[in-house]
Amino acid sequence: MLARIFDADAPLAELSSHTLDGIDRVVLQRSERFSATRTARELILGIADPRMSEHHAELVWLADRWELRDLQSKNGVRVGGAPVTRRALVPGDIFECGRTFFALTAPVAIGEPRDRIVATDTTQLATFDPDLAAALATLDRAAASEVAVGIVIVGETGTGKEVVARAIHARSGRSGAFVALDAGALPPELIEGTLFGHVRGAFSDATTDQLRTLRTADRGTLFLDELADLPPRGQSALLRALQEHAVVPLGTTRPILLDLRIVVATQRPLDALVAGGTLRADLAHRLAGVVLELPALRDRCCDLGFLVATLLRRIPDASRPARFAPAAVRALLAHPWPGNVRELEKCLAVAAVHAGTGTVEAEHLALATPEAAPLSDSDRGRRQELVACLAEHRGNISAVARALGKDRVQIRRWLERFALDPDAYRG
Repeated sequence: MLARIFDADAPLAELSSHTLDGIDRVVLQRSERFSATRTARELILGIADPRMSEHHAELVWLADRWELRDLQSKNGVRVGGAPVTRRALVPGDIFECGRTFFALTAPVAIGEPRDRIVATDTTQLATFDPDLAAALATLDRAAASEVAVGIVIVGETGTGKEVVARAIHARSGRSGAFVALDAGALPPELIEGTLFGHVRGAFSDATTDQLRTLRTADRGTLFLDELADLPPRGQSALLRALQEHAVVPLGTTRPILLDLRIVVATQRPLDALVAGGTLRADLAHRLAGVVLELPALRDRCCDLGFLVATLLRRIPDASRPARFAPAAVRALLAHPWPGNVRELEKCLAVAAVHAGTGTVEAEHLALATPEAAPLSDSDRGRRQELVACLAEHRGNISAVARALGKDRVQIRRWLERFALDPDAYRG
């Protein structure tokens, strides 16, 4: 798939994706307005970018790979920020023509529209990552279902787990409220009262009835953030409420029925939490259902345009930058984002202060070079598994991808992230 992922001159403009099945040549050319024309085995994309030439570049299929060629354009073609005249591309590569950035991604699922225009102001979760798109489609079906399926969102801090949870609630159509609860902020001695509420007279200061967390989420969605931080007493109380579909407020013995959809967020999979002794196995079984592994921002650079547009819209119009210099977009794409989307939001806010309503330059971004963070337990396990597979398959990335049930793009991401060279295993 070819995706138009960022318009530096119009960061809020719509984006697009294009399937390449049955296509041998893609032509990228300047046009007054965006267009996608298919003729036999050729796709012609007209891009409303004045910095592009009338016939700027082409992608040509060469039996087993795509080759990007500059058609003697005035402003050239860049891959990874470097000028090229010809360059073989692999899924995950990002290139630019004029002030428009494109990404070659893995093939999309069967049934995807051949040419899809995507507005960046959509309230839905948008992505150009095929694996994430498939996972989100499953999640969307679970959200709309009337069956009480547990939903678990796994991802690093700052990846937007609560944003996904809110989208699930909106898609569900449930009439109750969306209630977010930070599991790590619950004092052990106040857990029952916080979760279940109390009636007047339950204790000396209880002058009125209080619904509190679970009851305020009745007929709605409870988002439990950082599940691993929930104390054992809280796990026991939550399990009881989920099993009985009811709570007993402090000060009474009468259970009150609840209709809850619970979405939990965690940085590690539930089975890893159980194995590490931080989560009860019976609670994990109760919560398990549809699992979404939310990639880190560094692993979904193809979605930078969606994310930047969403975050820019949170900045008032009078202070919002109008465009980005290509060098600034390259810096955003190259940054490892240890703080993920949360870090990107702060970065854009600072850039807006410096750039005003003008152009965001690379120096406005104030991107620090982070120190290498120690690997988490899950990452250490993943790296060990990857090393074993590389050794078994003598560095053959395709074979490793098949063995692990992952796309080659994801294997390449892990190789880069864990500083592994497949050539070292070919002997």
